[in-house]
Amino acid sequence: MHASSLARTRSLGFFIVAALLVAPLLVACDKKGEGASATASATPSASAAPSAEPPKETGTKLTKKSPAAGAKRTQDESSTTNIKISLGGKSMAMHEEESKKAEEEILEASGDTVTKLKVTFVDDKKSSSEGGKPAKERKSPLAGKTYTVSAKDGKLTVLNDKDKPAPKAEADLVAKQYHDLGKPDEIMAAIPTRALKEGDDVPELAGAFEKKMASEAKDPKNPKEKVAFEGAKFTFKGKEGDSAAFDVVVTMKADVGFLGKMTVPLKGKMLIRVADAWPAAMTLAGPIGFELTEKDKKAGTEASGDLKLQLGWSYK
Repeated sequence: MHASSLARTRSLGFFIVAALLVAPLLVACDKKGEGASATASATPSASAAPSAEPPKETGTKLTKKSPAAGAKRTQDESSTTNIKISLGGKSMAMHEEESKKAEEEILEASGDTVTKLKVTFVDDKKSSSEGGKPAKERKSPLAGKTYTVSAKDGKLTVLNDKDKPAPKAEADLVAKQYHDLGKPDEIMAAIPTRALKEGDDVPELAGAFEKKMASEAKDPKNPKEKVAFEGAKFTFKGKEGDSAAFDVVVTMKADVGFLGKMTVPLKGKMLIRVADAWPAAMTLAGPIGFELTEKDKKAGTEASGDLKLQLGWSYK
């Protein structure tokens, strides 16, 4: 899952109820008597005790399925950011929307790791507006193009649709989105093997989610940019269709320069397919709070905003 939009954009308690029923041995008494005397004899039943059934695990259990060559999926991503800044009695509103659609095909995989894939950026654009002015749309140079990305010895290679090295500017953008190629998916690796019950917290998923989001938020061109994700919490809410549903809470913190530090407490939901543990959908949204610099405070600056992220995956 790609969280670069955020940067700009499962101890699960479990209960096993087991009832082991052990049937008592039945003793049958057969009494026989002749004349005035009777002799009583007891013979143990020849029937054996039924075997005990193993305890049954209740709840929803996700099955991890390793990626395989030939698998295809489409990822749709969109984010919306609104920020309002007030200074000296005047205010300015900024609105930004970003949308991406990528079609992926796994070309090579080893175990739980995808090492080579083909990706077509069906759409990749961003639009922004300030102060009520008409929005300006900017298309990414990747839009409408197909690339082959492979990982070997810790390095990424990006080729165009003619199997030639992609232009550096394009290769850098592709590499930024697929920097984790050649590594096991952190979210899938963290999915517990135990069955989940509604209301269970899944700290394994929460920890993996924080690391993945922080990793994907890094911008190689801005190494000094600090973005962190803290306090993540995943709570299993039951099944929705063929997917396991989790309530998600996480706080994003970033240093945004002239406006000081930004904090975004995000809440939402993530759906993970039960049959193979691949992601199905995710939504996150929350208000943007700013810890203004002393200079901005003295100038009477005020700032607020909100952020919304939506991700969806479909498979073939």
